Amino acid sequence: MEFIDFRVPAQGFSQPLLLWTASHDRAQRVALLLQRLFEHLRQHGPSQATRVTAGEVRRFMDEAAPRHHQDEDVDLFPRLRRRLEAANGNAFDPAQAHETALTLDRLELDHPVLDDLWAQVRAALVHADSATPTDAHCACAEQFVGTFLAHHGVEDQIITPIAERALRQDDLAAIGDAMAARRGTTWSALSMR
Repeated sequence: MEFIDFRVPAQGFSQPLLLWTASHDRAQRVALLLQRLFEHLRQHGPSQATRVTAGEVRRFMDEAAPRHHQDEDVDLFPRLRRRLEAANGNAFDPAQAHETALTLDRLELDHPVLDDLWAQVRAALVHADSATPTDAHCACAEQFVGTFLAHHGVEDQIITPIAERALRQDDLAAIGDAMAARRGTTWSALSMR
């Protein structure tokens, strides 16, 4: 049985891009756990261990994933867009800036798709608390995991390196503060512990 680590990495909110990519690592592990869980449920049916694991996956996807999407949609992506527009060919090739903006558009469109798929997978997990999941449940879970991993892959491979170059320290501080507030804390409060 695996448990999901909900702790904030040591870098905390003072380095939001590190926190953001660390959350991708965690989310990808959860997605792969979900995939293994459905495989196990399909072969062996529900048990107390699968119920606990399913509860941990649901908790992560219900609590952490929506905040992560808000981090992107409300703070990170808009600030990155503004920096790319402000660079106006100085730090970034205009074609690269345009392509990055299109990639951000696609990533933002993925969020409601992932939310809808998660709602279906969540219902399948509730069903699997007491019965073997159906073929449709397993197919939905596979689609969710595939879409989820591809989404994070684009963010890690394309957006992260550009964000590291484009965002300034004041952008990062504002993003970190917003991420902390979204989680009901401040970085200064956490770093005093």
